Amino acid sequence: MTNWAEKEFQHLDLGDERIKQRAVKLLETLAKSPKSSIPQACQGWAET
Repeated sequence: MTNWAEKEFQHLDLGDERIKQRAVKLLETLAKSPKSSIPQACQGWAET
């Protein structure tokens, strides 16, 4: 079963599946904290 972020990016072609999965993870993270800045939502530079 795909989640909403995977469905949203299903046709996204970044040239590498790992990068696409990272984009999906980032979208999910940002959606959890829509009012936060990107570093605050990701809770660290490595996750950002």
